[in-house]
Amino acid sequence: MPSPTVVATKNGASPTPSSAAVLENGKSTSTAIEKETDGLMNGEGEQTEQDQEYVEAVKRLEKVKVPARDDEHWRKILEEDDETSKRLANSSTQEEIRKEIEIILGPSKDWSSNSEEVQTFRETFKKIQYFEKSDRKSEDREAFLPPVFLSVEPINPNELNKKILINVNCTLHGNKATKTLECDYNTSADDFAELFLNKLNTAHQQKRKKEDWVFKAAGTAEFMYGDYKMAQFDHIRKCMKKGVKPTLTLLDKETVKAELDPRDVTLKTVSYDFKHEKDQKLYVHEEMCFGKNDWSKMKYISLWDLVKCCRVKLVGVDNLVGNQITQPDNTYLYFCCELYHGGTPLSRQKFSKMVPFSRSPRWNQTIVFDEVLISDIPRETKLCLTLFARDVTAKNSSGKDPLHAPHHVSSKDIALGYTIKTLINFKGFLNQGDVVSAMWPNDRAKPISVVAENTGSDETPIFVSYQFDRYALPVVFPQGRPPKKMAKRLLSYEQKLSEHFKDSFANLNGIQLDRKLNEIISKDPLEILTDEEKYLLWTNKERIMEIPKALPKFILSVPWKMPQAVFIAHTLIQRWKPMTPVDALELLDYNFADEKVRQYAVERLNELGDVQLSDFLLQLVQTLKYELYHDSSLARFLLQRGLRSTHIIGHILFWHLKAEMHVPYAKERHGLLLEEYLLNSGGHRRELLKQSGVLDQLLEIAIKIKHEKKATVTEALIQHLQTLKQPPKYKLPLSPRMEVIGIIPEKCRVMDSAKRPLWLCFKNADETGDDLYVMFKAGDDLRQDLLTLQVLRVMDQLWKKEGLDLHMQPYGCICTGYMTGMIEIVLNSQTIANVTKKRAGVAGAFKQDPIYKWLKEHNTDEEWDTVVNNFVHSCAGYCSATYVLGIGDRHNDNIMITKKGDLFHIDFGHFLGHFKTFAGLKRETTPFVFTPMYAYVMGGENSEMYEKFSDLGCKAYNILRKYGHMIMTLFTLMLGTGIPELSSIDDVLWLRKCLILNATDEEADNAFREKIKESLGNIRARINDGVHILAHRK
Repeated sequence: MPSPTVVATKNGASPTPSSAAVLENGKSTSTAIEKETDGLMNGEGEQTEQDQEYVEAVKRLEKVKVPARDDEHWRKILEEDDETSKRLANSSTQEEIRKEIEIILGPSKDWSSNSEEVQTFRETFKKIQYFEKSDRKSEDREAFLPPVFLSVEPINPNELNKKILINVNCTLHGNKATKTLECDYNTSADDFAELFLNKLNTAHQQKRKKEDWVFKAAGTAEFMYGDYKMAQFDHIRKCMKKGVKPTLTLLDKETVKAELDPRDVTLKTVSYDFKHEKDQKLYVHEEMCFGKNDWSKMKYISLWDLVKCCRVKLVGVDNLVGNQITQPDNTYLYFCCELYHGGTPLSRQKFSKMVPFSRSPRWNQTIVFDEVLISDIPRETKLCLTLFARDVTAKNSSGKDPLHAPHHVSSKDIALGYTIKTLINFKGFLNQGDVVSAMWPNDRAKPISVVAENTGSDETPIFVSYQFDRYALPVVFPQGRPPKKMAKRLLSYEQKLSEHFKDSFANLNGIQLDRKLNEIISKDPLEILTDEEKYLLWTNKERIMEIPKALPKFILSVPWKMPQAVFIAHTLIQRWKPMTPVDALELLDYNFADEKVRQYAVERLNELGDVQLSDFLLQLVQTLKYELYHDSSLARFLLQRGLRSTHIIGHILFWHLKAEMHVPYAKERHGLLLEEYLLNSGGHRRELLKQSGVLDQLLEIAIKIKHEKKATVTEALIQHLQTLKQPPKYKLPLSPRMEVIGIIPEKCRVMDSAKRPLWLCFKNADETGDDLYVMFKAGDDLRQDLLTLQVLRVMDQLWKKEGLDLHMQPYGCICTGYMTGMIEIVLNSQTIANVTKKRAGVAGAFKQDPIYKWLKEHNTDEEWDTVVNNFVHSCAGYCSATYVLGIGDRHNDNIMITKKGDLFHIDFGHFLGHFKTFAGLKRETTPFVFTPMYAYVMGGENSEMYEKFSDLGCKAYNILRKYGHMIMTLFTLMLGTGIPELSSIDDVLWLRKCLILNATDEEADNAFREKIKESLGNIRARINDGVHILAHRK
């Protein structure tokens, strides 16, 4: 059986109807969220809110560019069988491979420049592959099999001797048969194979050996073999959780191997040297420094010899339109200039003089950063230039001339554009001479802003011209130990700090000092360290090296303008007690710019297995934006792990990267990584070709459907789907486990919600599996749903790690491109709104028994205790999760329930406390949704199950608090995504507010119990549900 699925959707900050879809007993039934679209869509009445959503969706889709295709080439690819596809994948010429890559990504000129960095990236990776292939270890072809999907949740030792019954489909004497066998949780897959085959051989006079056979989970592309315990396999765990008997299919290994690409064997050991141990050119200071080398023979200048202030000359701006300027005659322009290392400013803001507004204003002014010497700048220093406009219509009250150089940015000043430039280029050379940069419009430079030139916006950008100092030779950023004079400077600096802070910490004894250090280390990732705290961490660095979680705080305490301090920090990182891989994620935040620090984080992440790593790929792809250069340890790491595991990591990595190929500041980097992946992924490239081909056709159909009349829309969809060109077999982007052999047009339909998502039914490639139902969305932004569902999945794993299974259902969701994506559909479930209104209409929102009666209808008395237990656990999980995440728009159409009592939430278009309002009032007035209707299922407020719910909710809440730092990190790593409700640290502060990390567990327990009471007693939540049913009645 495929895993249960659901659908949900949201368009950024704008309200959308819920998109949960339901199947009752395998038949399609409309839900409350499939609303009738009146007005514009059916030509009657006035335009409604849904009409506006529809119009907006169509406008968005007008911006979607469906790649131009060579139809004949596509037809051949889509009609290939597996054997042909493998053969062509391994015999294609470079020209043919490039053609296939162009089909998937579009022409490279559309997404990449011809810059020196781009050319060097391609040349470097070409060399890596050339030498890497010759060094690549030879893998045993005979031992090669598809990857296994293991559960990341720990095994309860008490369950290892638990018995499980497993159905096994097999072929006996040419006939299909199903046998049932019992085994322990602790039994390995190979031992289970031996046990099963021994019984089969005895009963049916067979001579089968376990070495020749593997198991495959029925209905999904998951294999089971090896020394892994049966309880470790994800499919087995899910079946046990649902109380269903696992069904496996016995397959001979040769049949399985025949479907694999031979290249996958060698890819298992592919290496991209993400530690940069082979291809990094070293420039040693002693070999370049003044006074020790003959000037006539010198090829480079060491940056550490340039003891002079950083400076940049602002020349002027061209192509300045200034559409935001209402009074150009009274408008003056100025630049705000900043130097940053990650999120740390290296100098005070510097401002240019003010010049009159014009299309091509000129400054010809040198800006001097007198607090920063060139010899001291960190490798990752970036220059941030923002162009501001100021209205100087009236003089200020002091009578001073408003045209003097500004000392700060006024709240009334308008940011016209910005650019960010690294002082050290990708080769390690100091930038020199003239520079012309295309600016990003209508915003100011921020520490989190991506370092990329504006080469992809729709309008002609503003260009800024500026100059760096010129030198007789290239200036190189050196490696190794800095000269002694820098060590002396650091010592002098530390002495000054010690004198400055002597009154603060001089009287601390050892115990007090450790307590203070632990207090600082325990601060959450959003806390900004004070100068005193940085000093204390830096001067006690040797004392805290045995505390893994202290490393991020220590890195933030490093005086980055001291090369000797940076050298010491790099040395200590290698000696530091290793962080856990998940904790090391924090070091990829934008605050941590140092390449050695980020490389360390990547090394730690490499300890994760494929399945666990896949849970964090969303963040890892986004943090590529924080890398200063295309070639980074993180980029190499993702390529290496993706190619080593094409069917797990590679599949997900591809779609996360491709989903943002329309983003101007991301497309070049993403395109280069995708190009490199596709060049070397062999058979998987052609699998992705097939997926992309089907998706492009579905997108074309979705666009056409938007313009169909409502009465004929489903008929039109079926007609379009009947002409769909599909491969004989392919996987869905939603999951590498979902393999299909085609779409079933007559089981597909168009949802009635305003944006007309497509309800699609696919035929499972496994004849023993059920059909797969998927929602295809076009014209809707799914990024927020994707993030929320990923975090819910991580929360579920954290609870299970602590021995708490709260029956979470974080259904599948994937973004596949601009405003497009796929969402899984849950079977045999209903929205609370549907359950309620079928019982008593609008009045049902105020009754206590609708859910209770609906569950009673679908379950026997013997099943009732299990159903209530499911309801209690799932309520506890979603109440704590939605409270912490600040999930908004929680009406009864965005909450669903299965027939077995598992409650779950959908449609996460509002989070982190960004609640919807009506007439200036917040719609959300409770911490989370828990009404008397829910308590009634549990037996009322004084029942044992209600108390169990309260205990579970509090326990779940405290577990989330325990891992609060990690949860915050998952969001801070996504700040560069462009999600409207996650655009700054201020948004993430919601998590700190709700997690109350400084409270004790007992205090948090009491606080959460109060939240339960508050939610239960809030009448406005029930009124909101009633109004929603009234507004969306059919």
